[in-house]
Amino acid sequence: MDFNPAGKKLFWVIAIALGARVILAAVYSPQIWPETERYMTIAQRFVSGDFNGYLGKNVPFYSFLIIATGFNYQLLFILQLAMGVAISVFVYFIFLRLTRSERLGFFAAVASALNPGQLL
Repeated sequence: MDFNPAGKKLFWVIAIALGARVILAAVYSPQIWPETERYMTIAQRFVSGDFNGYLGKNVPFYSFLIIATGFNYQLLFILQLAMGVAISVFVYFIFLRLTRSERLGFFAAVASALNPGQLL
């Protein structure tokens, strides 16, 4: 298979992002943070349709992800890891388009892929 240079760099961005996340998944289990319970409650409210007492202080997107995974923390963890890979791909294309540099796109995407704030 013959890749063009941009295709090779994109391949490596995906490989690095996936590799980092596979290693993370092997050594790190999903964590329950203090706000997790709040998002779980919001998700349960959406499922039940009971918004009594809900003040709308949290953006519901994460709660929709919880619902989409059937309240399964492991599946939610995997979905978030996949979204991290997708974000790295988007960063690659954004930098490629803005700078017309495959190299800058590659380094920006790898920096995004390996950013601890995005990994954890």
